[in-house]
Amino acid sequence: MKTIKTISLTITMLFFSLASKTYAFEVDGIFYHVLSETDKTVAVTLDSESAEENFPNLSSAYKGDVVIPSTVTYESVTYTVTGIGDQAFVYGSQVTSIVIPNTVTSIGNHAFLHCFGLTTINIPNSVKSIGDGAFTNCMSLRAIIIPSEVRYIGEYAFTGCDALASIVVDKDNPVFDSREDCNAIIETSSNTLIHGCSETVIPDGITSIGTSAFYSCSGLISISIPDDVLSIGSNAFSGCVSLVSIVLPEGMTSIENNTFYGCSSLVSIDIPDGVTRIGNVAFSGCSNLTAITLPNGLTSIGEEAFADCYSLVSISIPDGVTSIGRYTFRDCTGLTSITLPDALTSIGYEAFSACKSLSSVTSLASKAPILDERVFEAISSDAVLYIPSGSEADYEAKGWYEYFSRVATIGSEEHISDGTLDEYVNESERGPIDIHYTRTLPNLAWNPLYVPFEIPCSA
Repeated sequence: MKTIKTISLTITMLFFSLASKTYAFEVDGIFYHVLSETDKTVAVTLDSESAEENFPNLSSAYKGDVVIPSTVTYESVTYTVTGIGDQAFVYGSQVTSIVIPNTVTSIGNHAFLHCFGLTTINIPNSVKSIGDGAFTNCMSLRAIIIPSEVRYIGEYAFTGCDALASIVVDKDNPVFDSREDCNAIIETSSNTLIHGCSETVIPDGITSIGTSAFYSCSGLISISIPDDVLSIGSNAFSGCVSLVSIVLPEGMTSIENNTFYGCSSLVSIDIPDGVTRIGNVAFSGCSNLTAITLPNGLTSIGEEAFADCYSLVSISIPDGVTSIGRYTFRDCTGLTSITLPDALTSIGYEAFSACKSLSSVTSLASKAPILDERVFEAISSDAVLYIPSGSEADYEAKGWYEYFSRVATIGSEEHISDGTLDEYVNESERGPIDIHYTRTLPNLAWNPLYVPFEIPCSA
């Protein structure tokens, strides 16, 4: 099983930084940090001593049904509870429900990060802000209601809430809405959908789908995006492992980084004609993707854009593409043929490596594109290269022949060369290719503790 892994050193450093934060006092099993001695206000905080003691097991002292009081008395001083602090319940995997009093005005960054067992929470009307990643990876959370006074919702606030099926925004909220019972959070002024769930129906009038809006929404099977939508943010559908079909709007001009990363159930997708750029890792890990047609106006394909698309059989690169980045089609083990355009000038490191079924490569460029290292390493041992007549010397000089058992001219079965494949493969200084590699989680530096989804490896 190929698993996306984060760097353990980063986890260690972050968790010890959390543990170094001290709480002021504890009452009835809840830990508090004093916000203001003058106003006598406190916030619920992390049990730092327990966190440090339990490291590296990453567990919290909070368990079961947690009821936070509106006031707390310590050493004859009564404080009002006005906040849930940053990382307060981080890794509270045994917390099942939380009651927040109507004195709380803010929920901090990553406050409930990895509360895997949390099923219900009521956010009171007093809350005005919900921090970045506040409920990230609350995998059992089924419903959320955003009250009327909330004015700020941070990035990734509900990312990885796999069971979330109901999202409602209070109708009196002037900043956010869930119009037409759409089961999503929409930023009203910009018509941007910032958080969705498995039951979201995107209403007409939405012009943008925000970054990570459906990230790791494992229950999402299909979704139709209205024509009004002009942009879809990075990671928007990343990790939607059950997503089978999606209809993209015609007005789109680019597919951003990681947009469909790890959508392992996606079989096919039509890319609109207006799309000119496909970002890094855009379709990587779409292991069941069998067919994709790239639009004629496409000019740029990012690094790893189609890596690990094991079921992809053939693909034709449009004429406007001048370069192919690193690892772009790496480990596409089902890929049997590919056509490269006349305008292509360069191909990046390991762009087609480990495509073990790739047996036919047609390059239309009369001037051989420059190859980085290991571009076609570990493709089929019977692979044939087809090139324009008259370009033979250039392709041989630039190292193309090394990867192929036979070279022929386009439109002819004329045998030009047996290439130098055997010599190349047997070079003693050439190390073996690592076909089954791991990749760090893309674009989630904000949350190095995130437990990512898995992508199955090829057989």
